[in-house]
Order: sequence, then C-alpha cells, then structure tokens
Amino acid sequence: FHSLKSVLHKKGYNTAVGDEGGFAPSLKSNVEAVEVILEAIQKAGYKP
Repeated sequence: FHSLKSVLHKKGYNTAVGDEGGFAPSLKSNVEAVEVILEAIQKAGYKP
C-alpha cells in the first residue's frame, strides 16, 4: 500500500484514499495500471 502510494506520487497522480480505502488515480490505460502495480511490488522488495 505504501509502495503504491509512493509510486503514484512520484508519477504525479492523486494519492487520496477513497471511502473503501483504495486509490483511484486517472491512469492513461490498463497497461499503465499494471506497470504501476508491478513497480510498487518491486519497490516493496517482492518479485512479481
């Protein structure tokens, strides 16, 4: 969660958390969403 917030912030996306506890940035595509998630996984020290 914190790694994803860091990646989104670095890329200039909104990191406000919604009522359900998740992020809702306006990403350009589904591909970009997957890339952001993969980057956050790696940043957290895991291997996707």
